[in-house]
Amino acid sequence: MARQQQSKVSIDRYLLTKIFLFVVGLFFMVRLFQIQVLEHSYYSQKAVSTHNKSYVIPAERGEIFIQDKNGNSVPLALNETFVRVIADPRYITNSEEVSQRIAEATGGDQGYYKEQLDKDTSYAVLEDYLDLETGEKVADLNLAGIALRDVTRRVYPEGSLAAHSLGFVNADGAGQYGIEQYYDKELQGVEGRLSGAFDVRGIPIAVADSIEQPALPGNDVVLTIDKNIQYEVERALKEGVERVDATKGSAVVMDPSTGEVKALANYPSYSPESYRSVDDIAVFTNAAISEPIEPGSVVKIFSMAAGLQSGTVTPDTTYLDRSCEEIDGFTICNTGDRVTKHRSMTETITRSANTGVIYVLKTLDGDDDSISREDKELLHDYYINRLHLGSPTNIELSGERGGVVDGPEVSDVRYANMTFGQGLSINMVQLAASLSSVINGGTYYKPHIVASQIDSAGNEYAVKPQVVERNVVSEEASQQLKTMMETVVTNGGGRSAYRSGYSIGGKTGSAQIANPEGGYYEDRVLGTFFGFAPSEDPQYVIVVRIDEPQGVFAGSGAAAPVFADISNWLIDYYGIAPKGVE
Repeated sequence: MARQQQSKVSIDRYLLTKIFLFVVGLFFMVRLFQIQVLEHSYYSQKAVSTHNKSYVIPAERGEIFIQDKNGNSVPLALNETFVRVIADPRYITNSEEVSQRIAEATGGDQGYYKEQLDKDTSYAVLEDYLDLETGEKVADLNLAGIALRDVTRRVYPEGSLAAHSLGFVNADGAGQYGIEQYYDKELQGVEGRLSGAFDVRGIPIAVADSIEQPALPGNDVVLTIDKNIQYEVERALKEGVERVDATKGSAVVMDPSTGEVKALANYPSYSPESYRSVDDIAVFTNAAISEPIEPGSVVKIFSMAAGLQSGTVTPDTTYLDRSCEEIDGFTICNTGDRVTKHRSMTETITRSANTGVIYVLKTLDGDDDSISREDKELLHDYYINRLHLGSPTNIELSGERGGVVDGPEVSDVRYANMTFGQGLSINMVQLAASLSSVINGGTYYKPHIVASQIDSAGNEYAVKPQVVERNVVSEEASQQLKTMMETVVTNGGGRSAYRSGYSIGGKTGSAQIANPEGGYYEDRVLGTFFGFAPSEDPQYVIVVRIDEPQGVFAGSGAAAPVFADISNWLIDYYGIAPKGVE
């Protein structure tokens, strides 16, 4: 009886087990049917989303070039590929050994590597910019938890050459200052995108199924700057600033027949590649465009141009110069000799007589008795609408400030001061463009520093000279102004620019430096000089500014010698023959 009961219990247990297994199996079959058939779409999408990732493909930044007079391109800004060594410390079992092996391959700091590998993180950078050869050595170690990534860095193979025109690229890949900032969008290009199924290591599971949008490289930019001229201008400017113990200086060379900038320099300067090591970020400022100045007597050329163009004066027109003028209760005097004499307009420029250009202002309304509202309106119109002073030139450089030319509602004495370059502000590129317009026959060209852009397909888009104004002065007035400016070099304050056999024109300037809190510094002046050569067919215009020179006259003793240095070199570089020699 006991055996029968025991057998019955065993059968019941066996039956229950079978029923249980049947129910469980049925459950899994139903669930599998539900997943594979009824909910197939849902779980397929979930699986795809789990493995699918999207990666940005960085675009290669466009490069920047300059040229020489023969059209040969020279790279100023390039991209160089380096290797970044990264680690996932979670997979590092022996940080001492791994750090030592990496240090042996790179020559780097083992202590730093170990410190990074011991961190409680999933991502650590051991090296940011290894050269490719050293990167290969690290790759050959085949270390678990260590990965390599290609990275690019902006390099500037010509060092500090044309630094203020270039600018630099910061750690975030954004252009700062100069061309790098002005054309940042065009240089950056368009990022690509790679999306598809990837394993946990980021390796594509099925490359053929990935969706790839290729990155579009940025445009290359070719500048109008001539490499050789830029080198020479930077050398001459540095020597000129140091020779007179000045605080800083700027220089611009322009082609007067196109508006192309052939050189633009400021001193002190910096290396774009080492921008993080500068002591004072003020060195990044492109003073030639970002710091308008009261340029002094160089502006007398523009005031005389207004008189010649209006027909109210000629080079031979004379006035009675009493050396000083009283206007609105203020006395304005000439510098140098205090004599009373009849002085011609040509002599006004040669001797840089303040009273002479004040006389020109008085004549603009048809009489010369006093400064009238109409006189001021006419000069203002000429400065603004013919010479395009007082507003930015829109040259392709970031940070340009256009300066200030007050309207005719201001005082008479203010306008009297403006005729000889005080009480208004102008940047260096404006000075170069305006001078170009009055010595090239009367055409104002928009200043530009970009010659062309080249897209990723190799298509080149040239920048053509843009005429802004054709009627700045007549051909006759232009010739008269050039002749007047030649006398400054032969008999006036620009004698240091003289070169036998060549017709060189120029004009000196000096002015007190404006105090930001109002008025002027008593003991701070700047010197300017602008000019051209040769008079019969000007090939270049040069503008020089020297701040706070010591022990010399600011215009004739500080700025003019720098002009002369550059001018003499350009005559030889361009192969300009002496007057009368074919």
